[in-house]
Amino acid sequence: MTSPFFRILFVLIAAVSLTAQSMPQERSFLGFSSDGTRSQKDLESKFDASLNADNLRSWMKRLSARPHHVGSAYDKENAEFMLSLYKSWGYDAQIEQFDVLFRTP
Repeated sequence: MTSPFFRILFVLIAAVSLTAQSMPQERSFLGFSSDGTRSQKDLESKFDASLNADNLRSWMKRLSARPHHVGSAYDKENAEFMLSLYKSWGYDAQIEQFDVLFRTP
């Protein structure tokens, strides 16, 4: 005779299994229609295909090569480098300047 615990566990596993099988495999993104979801997934797939690990690695090395705290010379160089990347990708980008208190010794 099996214990009540194992019977309950079996029923729960069976319920979860049946629920998972009855759920639609293709679910819409929250806030998207089913057509919008397909369109968004296509767009994301194109974006993912355009990524190049070598580019990402070299950009990360370049951005983190030296200390670049707020307002430092290398921080400005990084901002200009990133601006050039955005412009090369066709974005209408610009650098905005904000005056903030950043206390340093």
